[in-house]
Amino acid sequence: MHNDAHVPNFEQPKCFINASSQHQVHDTMQYLERIADAASEILKDKFQYVSDQLELNSKQHQAVKGRFVSYLQEHVLSVSTRLATIFTGRRAPAGILVVCLVLLKTG
Repeated sequence: MHNDAHVPNFEQPKCFINASSQHQVHDTMQYLERIADAASEILKDKFQYVSDQLELNSKQHQAVKGRFVSYLQEHVLSVSTRLATIFTGRRAPAGILVVCLVLLKTG
């Protein structure tokens, strides 16, 4: 029988013999979990660069999003002040500006 296992230390076939079927299943599942843990460590190491890149992209996304929200807040403030001045002939009341900013933050 040819074993295609690619997990170090788990290349050899393993046989579990136990009088209790409950213990048989328990022992088998424990062994399979050990194989899965070892394989998981191999994959974590192998694909660490992917995880690192995803984390970097997430940080860059958050930074861009923060700059964009700041940009929008500045322009909404500027536009709302201009519109209020155009329509009323005077500066916008503070309440109008606050509503615009709250909408940006909650949206």
